[in-house]
Amino acid sequence: MKICKITTLLLLLSMITGMAAGCGETVQETETSADTAETETAPTETELTTALPADLDFGGESVTIHARGDDDSFLEVYTEELNGDVLNDAIYNRNAAVEELLNVDIIGYRGGGWQTYYNGNSDVPKIKASITAGDNAYQCISGWNSRISSLAMEGYLHDLNDKPYLDLGQPWWNQTSREGLTIVGKNFFVTGDISFLTTLGGSYVLFLNDTVAENYGITGLVDTVLEGNWTMDAMIEATSKVYDDLDGNGTMNESDRYGFIIDYDNSGDSFYTSADIHQIDVDEKGYPTFAPQQERVSTLWDKLSAYYYNGSLVGSMYQKSADIQCDMFKNGLALMIQRELDNARTYFRDMDDSFTILPYPKLDAQQDQYYTNATTGVSIWCVPADNKAVDTACAVMEAMAYETWKNVTPAYFETCMQGKYARSEETVAMLELVRNGVVVTREYIYSPYFGSAEKIIMKLSGDENLQIASWYASNTQSIEQTVENTVALLEEMQ
Repeated sequence: MKICKITTLLLLLSMITGMAAGCGETVQETETSADTAETETAPTETELTTALPADLDFGGESVTIHARGDDDSFLEVYTEELNGDVLNDAIYNRNAAVEELLNVDIIGYRGGGWQTYYNGNSDVPKIKASITAGDNAYQCISGWNSRISSLAMEGYLHDLNDKPYLDLGQPWWNQTSREGLTIVGKNFFVTGDISFLTTLGGSYVLFLNDTVAENYGITGLVDTVLEGNWTMDAMIEATSKVYDDLDGNGTMNESDRYGFIIDYDNSGDSFYTSADIHQIDVDEKGYPTFAPQQERVSTLWDKLSAYYYNGSLVGSMYQKSADIQCDMFKNGLALMIQRELDNARTYFRDMDDSFTILPYPKLDAQQDQYYTNATTGVSIWCVPADNKAVDTACAVMEAMAYETWKNVTPAYFETCMQGKYARSEETVAMLELVRNGVVVTREYIYSPYFGSAEKIIMKLSGDENLQIASWYASNTQSIEQTVENTVALLEEMQ
């Protein structure tokens, strides 16, 4: 594989350094213009490398990695052969490099897709049964975060803190998730560049159709973002300028043009994150506590609710299928759409109109930075308790994370995003802000154990009659009880 430019590698270093700030902590923002942003992110040389001993040799040991079966979550783990695709070949070469470095044989096991986690046929109980039986069927697991967290809470995993060969303070490990995945000093999961397609690629962003913006006289949004003034109010002002009943039937449908196309599930979570709302805190002992932010949630919902229930005011269409939404955006029927960043590589790569990627807005201009929701599809890595060769598993994960950071993520970002699919220099500047704001928090990862407090916007967007006060009245006691039960469970684990 062709070695990626050092400039891109170091831009990625700045990305993951930016990820190290947890929710509510300030991260330095780019100043007021794309030119300034380009100057301020100019890299300098580094020789950062792993601390893995050069003479590590595991004697050809097989390392089977259980991965969720969806295309992106499996591809970031394993591919059988070279096929000429940039990402496929970068991942193949990464695994080959790790195999040669450590003298191991990496085997990818393709588990079920995300749908199985909702129909009762999840891989999770099968994994638990395998670990209980001591099968040692899988040496590592790359699992769907909020669905696999039960493995940690029920004692099926090794604590990865202070394990040989894992250097979790390095930039190829997402430091925000390191904090968010830590439970009373124990860390059962890790993620970062090793999960680049589901973390960076799965981050939710806004796509702006440049042609529609120009036709409606909507200008200067990138400058607004760089000035720190891209807020919910600014977004509403822009999208409200666009609605045309193109088929003339007096009904808002997929034949019309809109300011914003919004979905149900992930949009709610993404606005919750971008507004810097987090309702699960930890006490001085590291135990979780419920810290409701009803006032901030109310402020967000007052601004956001029109997108779901009063689209004529803000130029929005709500709750069509992803294919319909993306086709509409590609065909110039929307100013903005909210989708995963990787859609630039998949859905929109053959789009005729140019587009610009924007971060989700702040709740208000006083918010310290832009925050990016890495969706609940993020893959997190762990080592099953029946694996006695923990050193081998940890060395493989460390080497894979490093090699991904060094070669695969740059291939993804430079070739797929900045080069072929990012249509403008402004998009490149926006991507810097998006990736610097990515957060993966305990509130999402351990959601079932914290009463799913973060799902409030999703619940409101799915029920027009639901009120914030009634949601808190109905859910506070059960959330507090769930958190108390989780604390009791954690105390038993100590």
